[in-house]
Amino acid sequence: MRASHARRRAALKRQERALAAALAAVFLGVGGLALPLALSEGAWAMAAVAACGVLYGVAWARVAWLGRRLSGRELLVPWHVERGG
Repeated sequence: MRASHARRRAALKRQERALAAALAAVFLGVGGLALPLALSEGAWAMAAVAACGVLYGVAWARVAWLGRRLSGRELLVPWHVERGG
């Protein structure tokens, strides 16, 4: 039943996919720049925030790539692929 629920998710419009891609680029870019800077300065809290930003960017990139919103399970366990049946 969960697999069929995932199939029923509405596809995103082109503008929504573009927005998701833009958000992914921003979060990946800023997080990717902030992470090494924070680590080199020994700012561990800022490094943790930057790492979360990178992960958030990856999630937005998946939304743009798949063309639909992610479920909570897809977000937390991205390597899990449900089999139909």
